[in-house]
Amino acid sequence: MEKSNKKNVIKKFLNENNITSYKINDDLTVDVFEDVDITTAIEELLIISFNEIQGDFNIQNCRLKTLKGCPKIVNGDFNCSINDLEDFTHGPLVVKGNYQASYSNVKSLKGLPNKIHGSLVLDNNQIESMEFISEEIEKSLHITKNRLTSLENLPKIGIAAKLTDNNIGSISIENIEKLNSSTILYLDFNHEQLSIDKLYNFLDTSDFTQKKFIKITVQELLSILLHNDLNNSIYNQRSQKVKSNNHKI
Repeated sequence: MEKSNKKNVIKKFLNENNITSYKINDDLTVDVFEDVDITTAIEELLIISFNEIQGDFNIQNCRLKTLKGCPKIVNGDFNCSINDLEDFTHGPLVVKGNYQASYSNVKSLKGLPNKIHGSLVLDNNQIESMEFISEEIEKSLHITKNRLTSLENLPKIGIAAKLTDNNIGSISIENIEKLNSSTILYLDFNHEQLSIDKLYNFLDTSDFTQKKFIKITVQELLSILLHNDLNNSIYNQRSQKVKSNNHKI
């Protein structure tokens, strides 16, 4: 398609989606100086390549299977929820606000930006691992109702991490010791290696579903894990000593 014809196609797409404040660059990428709100079923953005958005960029419920064509930089919130995505390849490299991608059948976190300046919301997907997750999330991480089995690769988080309704069977000191001590963790009440009597102190049923989960800071959780490790170590030492004495007899 000739450049002039492609430009006309781009203008038509922008006008149809009520995007009026924009600039088409020499490479035919598009800068937009307002919020972008595309909520019709377009199935793909391949017809256009956004570059930088000065406001929010919303492509909820568009039946997208890929983020190809999405902007490189979003200075507001980015929302690609309710689509059919495998991962975040071709997604924005910079998001200055919140990054929302719930109900999108996501299995892999590949393609996320290195840093999220707001919150990262990934509820109701099929995520089994936090591999490829952003290195830092300034506000909160929401990754409830997924298929996580561990806290491995949990990133630096500013406020809180909501991790309930997953399959996280164990929590290790290595997974959380580098996190901010004041970060709040919301976890299912089902971790056998944690002292149950201590966990009851952090039981929270304020959620409207009345499901049991714990609300605990990283510092408080580390204290419990370290205490359990110490008790286990003492127990193992005593067991070894008993075995040694029995062997001598």
